[in-house]
Amino acid sequence: STSAICGAGAESDNPALQCSSGGSWSGSPTCGCSDAFLSSGGACEACGAGKFHSVKDEECKDCPANSMSTEEAVSVCPCSEGYYRNTNDPNNSDEPDDGCTGKPS
Repeated sequence: STSAICGAGAESDNPALQCSSGGSWSGSPTCGCSDAFLSSGGACEACGAGKFHSVKDEECKDCPANSMSTEEAVSVCPCSEGYYRNTNDPNNSDEPDDGCTGKPS
C-alpha cells in the first residue's frame, strides 16, 4: 500500500491505496483539511490566534468564554488559568465551543 501525500494542514481522507492482483493501484488518494484548518480556495488555512476550527464548523470561531489560544491552527482553545471544562457535568458536552468555568465557590 502507499499513502496519499497531502499539503500543509491537510491529511489523507483515503489513507492507503492497495495494489490489486492485476498489478494496478485501487482507490484514489484524496486529501482533506485537518481538524484545525479551514478549507479555503482549494488550500487549507490555519485560523488565527484567538480562534479555533473543528470539522463540524464551516468557519473559524472566536475562542469561547474563559479560554484563549495564542497559537494558530487549534481545534480547541485551552482554558485560561484557573478555568476548566467540566467533563463530568451532564450539561457540558465537552465540545470545542463549550466555555470554560471556574471552580465552584
